[in-house]
Amino acid sequence: MQISSGRPLGAIEIYFLILKSKKVIKNNVHDSCKGCSIPLGTAIMKYFVYLLVSRKHGKLFSYVGITNDLKKRIILHNSSKGAKYTRGKKWYLAYKKSYNSKSKALKEEYRLKKDKKKREKIKLNFNLKNENFYSFTL
Repeated sequence: MQISSGRPLGAIEIYFLILKSKKVIKNNVHDSCKGCSIPLGTAIMKYFVYLLVSRKHGKLFSYVGITNDLKKRIILHNSSKGAKYTRGKKWYLAYKKSYNSKSKALKEEYRLKKDKKKREKIKLNFNLKNENFYSFTL
């Protein structure tokens, strides 16, 4: 199958054409939605860029990451099932920012990982706000 521009159709395009021909999809909305306002393929997923802080032997450590489920990710880090760097420490959320686009979130994560001054500022602010964090040790 080809469209008028002459290029071959992709698998998803063929799938939608089949569904439309069977009248399962009308105006890019699936019948099973029964009044859904979100057309197929346009659901928005939130992504979070986050900075975790930990203290071990009196020294502050930070970790920057990206996720679409922040609570689950922090639980994984604290249960030593997250990134290798985070294993064996108790982590606290010091900073988070949400994005509607994964690419924007990835760019911000990269910037935050490279910007040591901003990371230090966030760690310091977190440390000052959480006085009991000073006495925390593993």
